[in-house]
Amino acid sequence: MWARLEVLRPLFKGTFVIFFNNVRPVLPQRKNNHMRPLSAVTLIILGSCFAITFSLTAVIIVVLVLGDEYPRLQGEFEPLLSSLFLFLGMTVISALSFYTLVKNHGLRYWAQGAMWLGLVGTGYYFWP
Repeated sequence: MWARLEVLRPLFKGTFVIFFNNVRPVLPQRKNNHMRPLSAVTLIILGSCFAITFSLTAVIIVVLVLGDEYPRLQGEFEPLLSSLFLFLGMTVISALSFYTLVKNHGLRYWAQGAMWLGLVGTGYYFWP
């Protein structure tokens, strides 16, 4: 009833089990092969900060190119630059926090604290 197909093994990691004409992979079990909820939240914050940093960089490039033709944009350069540095710092802190969580490093709690303080500080900076 159970048969292992060793022929397909080079194509995929693990072996395949045939059970009632359904082929499904049987992957080798690893320790801690799951993402913890805090790691997932940290990764969401990292992705958001990276996307905002990338977008602000693109906007600053546009302001630098068009700044001479549109004097209105010159007044927006300093707030854009401060926001870019703020989110660049948040990206670095959240990347460090995610890395320490994944590697189960001893500094993971300090990095998480720095990330959450940075998130609160960023919200306080932009909140009217």
